[in-house]
Amino acid sequence: MTKPRWLGLTVFLFFLSVYLLTTGGGIVSSDGNTMFLLTAGIVERGTISIPYGNGYPGPDGRLYPKAGIGQAVLAAPFYMLGRAVYNAFGFGEVEKGYVLRFVTATLEPFAAAVAVLLLLYLCFCLGYSVRTSLALTLAFGLTTPIWVYSKSFLTEPLTTALILGSVLALLTFKRSGRRRHLLLAGVCAAACVLTKYAMALAVVPVIVFFAGSCLPMKHRSSELSTLSFVTRLLAFGIPLLVGVGVAFWYNHARFGSIFATGYGAETSIEGFGTPLLVGLYGQLFSSGKSVFLYAPVLLASLAGFVHFRRKFGAEALLFLSVFVLNLLFYSKFLSWAGDGSWGPRYVIPFVPLLLVPVGSLLSSEHAGRLVWGAFVFLALVGFAVQLGGVGIYFGSYLREVGEYPYTREFTDPLFLSKSHFVPNYSPVYGHWKMLARNVGLHAEGKLPSVRVRSYEGREVRLPLDEASRKELLTGLDFWFTYLRYAGKWRAQYWAVVAFLAAVAAASGWFVFRNLSARRQAAT
Repeated sequence: MTKPRWLGLTVFLFFLSVYLLTTGGGIVSSDGNTMFLLTAGIVERGTISIPYGNGYPGPDGRLYPKAGIGQAVLAAPFYMLGRAVYNAFGFGEVEKGYVLRFVTATLEPFAAAVAVLLLLYLCFCLGYSVRTSLALTLAFGLTTPIWVYSKSFLTEPLTTALILGSVLALLTFKRSGRRRHLLLAGVCAAACVLTKYAMALAVVPVIVFFAGSCLPMKHRSSELSTLSFVTRLLAFGIPLLVGVGVAFWYNHARFGSIFATGYGAETSIEGFGTPLLVGLYGQLFSSGKSVFLYAPVLLASLAGFVHFRRKFGAEALLFLSVFVLNLLFYSKFLSWAGDGSWGPRYVIPFVPLLLVPVGSLLSSEHAGRLVWGAFVFLALVGFAVQLGGVGIYFGSYLREVGEYPYTREFTDPLFLSKSHFVPNYSPVYGHWKMLARNVGLHAEGKLPSVRVRSYEGREVRLPLDEASRKELLTGLDFWFTYLRYAGKWRAQYWAVVAFLAAVAAASGWFVFRNLSARRQAAT
């Protein structure tokens, strides 16, 4: 039977290979493209300005991104790897932009696999059995939107991993007392906020948890108590202060003020003009964005939280407060749905924290076949939901139903109203409908044909003509299918596909074997 320490490695390899195998291989969202341009500017020219994208002019007249710098900094090694790949394998000039984007975008599959691994260790830290920990880990990685977001260059996988890393480090310190875990918790929290400033709202409960559970001292010697108090405070607080300093520098370098975050209209009263009940309904119960529709296993958290709170009071309050605060915050946000995206984009980083309490339900003495059967059923439904999101790009679905290119402003109450609120236009249904049709067309040999253009000299997210965009409506959202559509497939690419598939199969076999063995031992 695989030991837990080796189990972590096999879990990471399984999800990394699955995510890399099923990634789209490009950066097509406006936010993602802006972050790529910032990454390229930092690596190539040592600048934080961008030539175009989602940004605002600074006092010097140059354009600066409105988003945080964290993702771009963490993506820099991946960009440099992409540059090395381009130079080593003799790609043409037309292919340069695609190769750089493809390799840079692998940051998010990597971050998503790390997030899954951190959830596994968080479950171990709480004392869950290997069987329960693996069940929650597999459910998170394969039956929630983290799989779909691993295909993007959006910040959700990265912020998920960072907030999980901070929480796990604090819980580990609470049990071990080693200060390096406090340092790690502070680093992860700071990096999370630098990646997305709005994540400061998620970090606040983490700080409160640190103050209430990790900071108090109980020593006989007052001198030792004071020293330990100070060292704990410094270990956790210094990384946060450094993060604040970097944020202030970044703000001033862009817009001439340490308090100018780049989010202008978004932070105004008008930017939070969505009626609270509309945002809550949309993120919890709507046919197009309900978190329970896109992650059905979270339905079990409603029952599991009762068991979890009895044993882990402080942790339960931490997990719930992080989710609820952000749910309320984004329910008022003008773009509460995070469009265009798969599911309720803004609450995705908090899904694993909401999933953890399910482990108490599965671990309880009353958890028989019925409880596990219900959990497996919800997980299978969620897996089916994600297959639609993985196989079809969300932008293609919006084009299919006529809601993209956008014809309404974000302030219009009818903006994307069909895909948000009308059941027969639900992306869950629509993606599966498109997937079934497109797989059928591929089986008949009717593949899209795409004309590839160079990125050089073009201020666009994706340099494709309108005919190619329409062709992709019948395509599948995988990197190897896009190579085939563009006529760029090479026989040696089969080796990459075969390698990733072999790693996924071998590591997956170990993981599922261990789950099966633990299940037999439990029965």
